[in-house]
Amino acid sequence: MDILYYWKNADQDILTGKIGWLRSDQGVLAELAATPADNLWLVKTPVGHKGELELLGRVCLVDKPVLPVPKLDARSVVYYDPYHRYSVWFDSTDPALNRLPLTAWMRRHFPSAVSGNFQGANGVQPLRGDVLLQLQKLAASLPARPFNEMAAATSC
Repeated sequence: MDILYYWKNADQDILTGKIGWLRSDQGVLAELAATPADNLWLVKTPVGHKGELELLGRVCLVDKPVLPVPKLDARSVVYYDPYHRYSVWFDSTDPALNRLPLTAWMRRHFPSAVSGNFQGANGVQPLRGDVLLQLQKLAASLPARPFNEMAAATSC
C-alpha cells in the first residue's frame, strides 16, 4: 500500500527546509502510515490552475526521521527519506503529461477528496491495487529526478 498526500504548501515548505517529514492535523495520516505503507505520493494544485492537480513526487516512508525535525504539534506526522533512491520529484510542467491525466485520475478515484478540496482527512488517501498501478503508470511517463537534488537546488 502507498499513500496519496495533498501537499498544499509544498513550495514554501521546501524553501524553508521542511524536508523529511509531513504533518496532518487529522490522525488518518499516521493511521495509514502504521500499516505496511511504502511510499507517499505528493500532489498539489498548481498556482493559477484551480480545479487541476499535479503530481509533485514520490517519497519513501521511513519509521524514524533521517533529518533533524522540529518539535511538532500535530496529531499525525510521517517521515520520509529524501535521499532514498526511489524518492523522486517529477519535473513535468506539461499539462498533457501531468495535470490533465492526474486531475482526471483523481476525479475518477477520489471524487469526495476533490469535492472536499482536500481539506482535513480528504487530503490523505490510501492507494492500493489497480488504483496504485494506474498512478504508477501515469508517473512513469513523467521526467523524474532524485528528490534530494530538487530540495538542494530549491534551498540555495
